[in-house]
Amino acid sequence: AEAPKEAVRFLILGFGNASLNGIYSRDANRLVGGIQTYWFQNGSETHFLYRPIGSDKWNISPQYDYDTTGGFQDLYTLAVNGEQRGLAFGPESAEDQGAWLEFRNAWVPAHITIGLDYGDGKFFSLADPSKEIQPPVLEPPAAQQRAPQTPGMA
Repeated sequence: AEAPKEAVRFLILGFGNASLNGIYSRDANRLVGGIQTYWFQNGSETHFLYRPIGSDKWNISPQYDYDTTGGFQDLYTLAVNGEQRGLAFGPESAEDQGAWLEFRNAWVPAHITIGLDYGDGKFFSLADPSKEIQPPVLEPPAAQQRAPQTPGMA
């Protein structure tokens, strides 16, 4: 029998907090509870997708955050030590892998799209593995200038 395919990357889209949407790549060297984690760098922010120890859900957490005293925390180390921190977690039901919750001043439902890359560079929908999902072209931050008008054109 073939070993189950394992995703090397996840494409996650649909969170209201846009900083969570993107491509998370496997890091086989950074484990939580023996399960590898997936990492996404978005500008200066780094988030990671992990399965908390003893949980049947996945969490997405920033790598670093401030604690209640304003000190800097490494949330990956806290996850390794069994704490469950995150800005989003799911799925809420086995029937709907896209039903997650995200924190936006309170926990609110999010319906996300998840694509899996098994190593061929293409993302296939978790909900419908026959469907390929194209990652969006992420716009660079808004410091770009509009091209000047061509002379003589309206």
